[in-house]
Amino acid sequence: MDTVLFTPTRISGSVCYHYTVYFMNVTMRDPARDILRGLTFYEMEYTNHSDYLQHQAPGINGITYADTIFPTFLFVSGMGSRSTYRNIQTVGLGLSYNFLKQFDRSWVKSPQTITVRPFGVLQRIGLAGLVLKLAPNPARLESCAYPICAIALWMCLSYGMATDIRHPFKKAALSAQTKIDKFVLSSFGPHFTLYTPDLDPEGLLGTLMASVSMWFGAWVSENIVSYNDAFMTGLSLFSFGHMFSYAFPRTCPMNKPYWTLSFMLSTTGVSLLRYTFVKAAVPYFPSMLTKLLSATGKHTLLLFFASAVLDKVSVTAQVKRLVNKFVGGIAGDLISTTVINTGLASLAMMLG
Repeated sequence: MDTVLFTPTRISGSVCYHYTVYFMNVTMRDPARDILRGLTFYEMEYTNHSDYLQHQAPGINGITYADTIFPTFLFVSGMGSRSTYRNIQTVGLGLSYNFLKQFDRSWVKSPQTITVRPFGVLQRIGLAGLVLKLAPNPARLESCAYPICAIALWMCLSYGMATDIRHPFKKAALSAQTKIDKFVLSSFGPHFTLYTPDLDPEGLLGTLMASVSMWFGAWVSENIVSYNDAFMTGLSLFSFGHMFSYAFPRTCPMNKPYWTLSFMLSTTGVSLLRYTFVKAAVPYFPSMLTKLLSATGKHTLLLFFASAVLDKVSVTAQVKRLVNKFVGGIAGDLISTTVINTGLASLAMMLG
């Protein structure tokens, strides 16, 4: 018999087993979701600030540990209800983050030189959530109409607009994603730019497929009620993604910047497996660790912005420089990143 993901509730002396949301349509905050989001935040911080964890995937077809972190954050974001206002707020926060990174005193004298990258991870979260709002009512998440339509549209655009349909992702400058991004940005004037001239890794076409990753999170929260189901579903998605990348390395590579079909399937599988393991382990976590990760998970966007401020005022660089005087290499890198994360964790605990 499968182990039920939700615990029984005692009502008037009797035990009443219910599946939250799925059967009773009652909204309750899942602690595992906050904990996984908190874990994912610290994973992102370590990979962003650690020189030893930032490894690029080999070639156009490949995936690394770092590539699986942000998809997990998207997956968990899909598990919670996000309002349209919240998604727009996230996009605005992402634009502010990019502006903060590029800010320079010379802009005060010459504001016409301002160029801001309009895309980023926060914008992708917000835009994917807005696109997902086009899906039917969440009560109808049993239907696969949305992911099928989104994947079909992504494939039509990715292959139809690419210069070389046989190698649609080989040259970034000739890809459909770059063409769409440049066309959209050209409509907003010269003050917006891509991350690189050839390809922006958080481009609009990839965001369409990223919304499917978020949809899977919403679907899992409504339909998966046992550890066995969650584990087998995650393993199947992971396997299918790798099968596609091996069978069609040119047209369906495992690639994060393009957020290809094989990448979406594999990372969604990893996200579901992570959620399953965290859900099973939560009862055994120390209470202090549970409170810390939960608090972080509830305030990830604010902490993300706080981290950007620390980077901009060179606090992160100064901490690294100080630690490297005593401890170098991987150990020093991890220690300095831990010091920064400890400060962010303290802020999370203060926010509650």
